[in-house]
This record gives sequence, C-alpha cells and structure tokens, in this order.
Amino acid sequence: MAKRDNKVIMEVRASRATMEDKAVKANKDNKVIMAKVDNRVIMEVMAKVDNRVIMEVMAKRVTMVKAQMLDTIVRVKGLMATNKI
Repeated sequence: MAKRDNKVIMEVRASRATMEDKAVKANKDNKVIMAKVDNRVIMEVMAKVDNRVIMEVMAKRVTMVKAQMLDTIVRVKGLMATNKI
C-alpha cells in the first residue's frame, strides 16, 4: 500500500514539476501570458486537491498505526495484569 501511495505522490510531484517548467517557459514568451496564468490556477487547484487526498491517506494510516499500537499495549497490559494475579 505504502509503495503504491509513494509512487502516486511521486507521479503527482513530477507532473507538477513539468507543469511549472511549462509555466516558466510561457512566462518568458510574452505571447503566452494567459497560458502561464491558466497553468498556475490549475496547479493551485491540483495542489489543494492533492494535499487534501494525501492528508486523508496519511491520517488514515496514522490512526490505523495508533489503533494497532493501542491494541498491542492493551494486550500487553492485560497479560501483565493476569500474570500478576
């Protein structure tokens, strides 16, 4: 799961980097100022969506890890309690 997520994030970053390059090239070319503006708007929208998605994935993963850790701690405490008795 983590491998696939990383690949997706890397692909998103790569596509964003190429878009930024295009925006810079468009910026140099005065004829294509509109393209630069459009690219920046699209990139901002993509970044917002990507960040939200990535945050949600991270949050789910963190809560899962926390749940597993708590479960383990509860089990260990349970074992220790039964051993003491």
